[in-house]
Amino acid sequence: MSIFIPEKLRDLVNLWLQNSNKSTEHGGVFFGSETEFKSFLPIPNFSDSPTNTYNMGNGKYYTAEFGKMIGLKPISQMHTHPNGSIPSEQDIKYIKTSDCPLEVVISENEGKYKWFCFDRNLKHVNLYFRDDELEKSFLLITQSFGMTDFGRVMVSPKGELLCESKVGKSFLNLDSDSMIVNTWFEKNKNSYHITKSNIKKDTGLSLSRINNALKRLGRKI
Repeated sequence: MSIFIPEKLRDLVNLWLQNSNKSTEHGGVFFGSETEFKSFLPIPNFSDSPTNTYNMGNGKYYTAEFGKMIGLKPISQMHTHPNGSIPSEQDIKYIKTSDCPLEVVISENEGKYKWFCFDRNLKHVNLYFRDDELEKSFLLITQSFGMTDFGRVMVSPKGELLCESKVGKSFLNLDSDSMIVNTWFEKNKNSYHITKSNIKKDTGLSLSRINNALKRLGRKI
């Protein structure tokens, strides 16, 4: 599992932490989707021992109201480790009391911040920071050439192919023949003449290649 985070959002959260009391833990909630954080709500620490624990108190109420206001669901609770320590099994207590599926821990060490994310089983979740302005520019370029943007595609250190959009993910395991045939279906989805002969005529692919592509796409004619 992977989460994309706009660099501006990351920088704003880091700036907020830089201007906060560094001797206590801080926290809040990220909002967005299953693949991207889009907003953050800081929530005060109501813990009796704020130097080593975080308690959001009645923050669940503000989380729900803020989510309604911006039209996004809470995805991850966040708390900090001002002593620079990394996440441990002790951190599972936070996610057990959270309504969110994920937990972000931000560890501070000499003014530098390292972000960690894990699920309810303390399984690591990859975080990828992206430049939204660069993404918008690239989108305008692709649209000007009549291309479809499937979002950024990256390769993780483990060799896992990652893509922001669900459509893009569906194409990562398909070859060019499959994409050509799938595009043909999209253009002719309202046609009454969906035959292999028509696909061959319009795409120039052989029947053997068309059959292989149909098999990978899970389509039957």
